[in-house]
Amino acid sequence: AERAQVHGRLADHLGGLLDARDVTDPSIVADFAFHAYRAHDLPRALEGSVRALRALVEAVAYREALAHAERALELWPLVDDARTRAGVDHPELVARAGRLAMAVNRPEHAMAFTQLALAELDPLEDPDRQVPLLAVLQWSAWAAGAYRVSQEAAERAYALGSSSRPTRLKAQVAWMLGVSSWWEGRQVASATLLDEAMTIAEIVDDRALWADAAASLAHTLADAGQAGRATILIDRSAEAVPEGDHRFARVDAESDRSVASLACGRFAAAEHFGRLGLELASRYGWDESLGSHSRACIVDALFELGRYEDAEPIARPVLAGTGSHHSIRWMAATMARVAVAQGRLDEAHRLIDGFDPQWVDWHEDAFAAVTVVDLARAEGRFAVVISAIDAAIDGVITRGEFNALAWGVLGSGIGACADRAVLARHRRRPAEVEDAVTYAERWLGTLRSTFDGPRAEGGAGPFADAILATAEAETRRAEGSSDPEAWADVVERWAELAHPFQTAYARLRLAEALLEGKGDRAIAEAALRQAHEVALSIGAAALQAEIEALASAARVDLAPTQGDRPGKGAQEAPAGTSILTAREQGVLRLVADGHTNREIGDRLFISEKTVSVHVSNAMKKLGALSRYEAAATADRLGLLA
Repeated sequence: AERAQVHGRLADHLGGLLDARDVTDPSIVADFAFHAYRAHDLPRALEGSVRALRALVEAVAYREALAHAERALELWPLVDDARTRAGVDHPELVARAGRLAMAVNRPEHAMAFTQLALAELDPLEDPDRQVPLLAVLQWSAWAAGAYRVSQEAAERAYALGSSSRPTRLKAQVAWMLGVSSWWEGRQVASATLLDEAMTIAEIVDDRALWADAAASLAHTLADAGQAGRATILIDRSAEAVPEGDHRFARVDAESDRSVASLACGRFAAAEHFGRLGLELASRYGWDESLGSHSRACIVDALFELGRYEDAEPIARPVLAGTGSHHSIRWMAATMARVAVAQGRLDEAHRLIDGFDPQWVDWHEDAFAAVTVVDLARAEGRFAVVISAIDAAIDGVITRGEFNALAWGVLGSGIGACADRAVLARHRRRPAEVEDAVTYAERWLGTLRSTFDGPRAEGGAGPFADAILATAEAETRRAEGSSDPEAWADVVERWAELAHPFQTAYARLRLAEALLEGKGDRAIAEAALRQAHEVALSIGAAALQAEIEALASAARVDLAPTQGDRPGKGAQEAPAGTSILTAREQGVLRLVADGHTNREIGDRLFISEKTVSVHVSNAMKKLGALSRYEAAATADRLGLLA
């Protein structure tokens, strides 16, 4: 009893402090709620927890805010006139608990809270109140693996908001259902709905929602292999983001732009958007939920850029369990590919051996298949390669709508066929050679057939074209007629993409073809030395070993010589980086900070057109495909310091 009285006096004192202050101190509000609760003053405890909830949300202390939301819900039935005391009705309090649970990566709790809040609302209630709750339910149910609940939430929202009159609500629900359709692998339906959302958002002049829908559409189109259209939307959606836009959905949109950029072969831009999303997620308390997706995007880009050592610290929190099971699995698959490139095959097995062979999620299935094929190829387990590719073809090409990740799966599988055929020839096993060639030609035919649709829609993009050119050269290698000209073309394609591993690999195959065909030995030696230098610099141990084996057999000295032409790769600066003007550097600094051309012109007192000219010149000098890629490249090379 005495302790309760002391708590009551402390609550009185803290309540007086709060009433006297203009700005609410979260710690004082939380202490007030605690002491009121321990004093058994339930009305004031309810009032205090709701006030603490608001203050802690403002302070980005979501876990603590969720605890107070749960306490307030516990007290609600025990307090007379609870709504007046709390200042909100019960469905709104439950909904806030759901949003907070989602922010701290408790999707099952978020789903349960949100379903309860929706059940308490009148079905005929203003849809403007229900649709935001359905959006939380859609996302939390997907994160919890309740895919049917997620899809039904999106469909219900669309039914509520799809009136004939263009409104922000109608744009929002079209975007929601478009995203949900993408999750289900229905890319055509997704693209139609997202295009509808963009059109309505433009009519009602909602830049933020337009940018979200455009980023989602860029992701959908990139997955469908339509890199030409996706590239345009990536840049337009990024430029359309309102100044100071720090919404929860914005972080997810940056992940969409990152994934789309990666599929289009714009690896530096993919890293830029991923880091932008992670910065926002960390700053505003969403690191445990959306931050894990941003980290996976960054690591994907770093893998393609050959920056394996940089990937490990970014991946560490997610691999330790911080994030949704989707992002954890995604990260494990990418880091397993990193481990394969580094020759750490036991580590790759540790990361992916827990994958269920009967995959469920169409997008993750294709991504996991790339990893499985890469590892099986490195270990020479051709039967596993066949099984994984057959499953991918059946799930992603035959039964479902096409996913551009299938290009990487098929490309790696065709490379495995070439490896098997070459080894079988050395061992004088013609049946194995014939088997490998048969699979290579079959998979190459499948790969070529998937390019028809994207080419009709503006092109598959340089990344996909490089994969196809490599697959064609690998098929010739499997057939026993490796073509130096084909491999020289492959070298140039990967070099233009600034992809160090694939460029070095193609140079290895170019040297191999020249040496076997009695071609120009000087070119072969230079190609081997360049490939070896890059493999060493990025830590690609398995590739390094293969290069050294060929060099030893051909008696090639791998020490660099003055006559070698420097190769292009992620560790080398693109031509022209040393001649950026001071004005171009200044413009790129502002681009890197997220400013539009108009804003840059206002800051530098030059016209928007002049800014555009400076950006275009910098892009040409840096070999970048977009303004953001130019800024990211310049920053990485230390030109913006």
